[in-house]
Amino acid sequence: MRVAAIDLGSNSFHMLLAEILGPNSFETVLQDKMMIQLGKTALVTGRLDPQAMERGLRCLDEFRRMALARRVDRTLAVATSAIREAENGEEFLRRAREESGLSV
Repeated sequence: MRVAAIDLGSNSFHMLLAEILGPNSFETVLQDKMMIQLGKTALVTGRLDPQAMERGLRCLDEFRRMALARRVDRTLAVATSAIREAENGEEFLRRAREESGLSV
């Protein structure tokens, strides 16, 4: 089984693709990181910056394509507090679902 884990951080988004070899064993297939700076203004204003949101959505779409190309069976994406606590964080999560198909 091949899985992808995506961390939507305040500063950068990370993705790890791994092949599960056994109950306690996996092999890394791919690691990638993109600087998004989604939380840069959110920590001050309480809102995600529109340009940063666009960067984040493009990154998620790219991560999705990379996962599909490597035949990932399951993807888990989690958001950090910058997204969860922002006034417009739900909007970002909704757009991520609609535009990339990823449920965060």
